[in-house]
Amino acid sequence: MAMVFQLLAEGGTSSECAALVRHFDGLQMTLLSGRRISWAAGATGLRNSTLAAGSSTAMVASSPDLNSHGPRTLQDVLECTESGIRLLPPFEEWPAIQVCPSWVGG
Repeated sequence: MAMVFQLLAEGGTSSECAALVRHFDGLQMTLLSGRRISWAAGATGLRNSTLAAGSSTAMVASSPDLNSHGPRTLQDVLECTESGIRLLPPFEEWPAIQVCPSWVGG
């Protein structure tokens, strides 16, 4: 079981990062439960990154609609897991991008 609370991606070019931000910022998905989840994204500088601080080739996406305090119910687990799985396919188009979901769970 795994739960995603945010997604971090870096690498590629500034234009690839901008395309990822445009894709994820405002992204909405309807889960199998019928609940709608929205996402926000932005470019970020990564403290422990190989990229320079303030780099525009890294982005983070997160959802205010998912439980940010960890899964409290089975429904939280299912929604976080499904959301995380649905976030990954766009990265197949950008092979230079390294994806690091912030996974919590066991």
